[in-house]
Amino acid sequence: MIAGMVNLPRARYPGSELTRVTLDQLLAKVRAIPGVQSATLGSDLPICCNEQSTISFASRPDADPSKRPLLNVAVVDPEYFETLQIRS
Repeated sequence: MIAGMVNLPRARYPGSELTRVTLDQLLAKVRAIPGVQSATLGSDLPICCNEQSTISFASRPDADPSKRPLLNVAVVDPEYFETLQIRS
């Protein structure tokens, strides 16, 4: 497996639609490389924590929001888990 990171500058890619189209084009080019068996996009790799969000449960109200548990968040393509050979 090979992983890479792509950062598109907001000044050149101001809208989410242009960003998505650009990433889709990049993904299509990577998939077309001879020998590539599978390729996908995701905002993070598994077990990484670049994006985190706090969570709360209605059954466990927290008086102090700073003590809420953290949840790692990643936005991924439908092929992400299959490409990384992660069973669901």
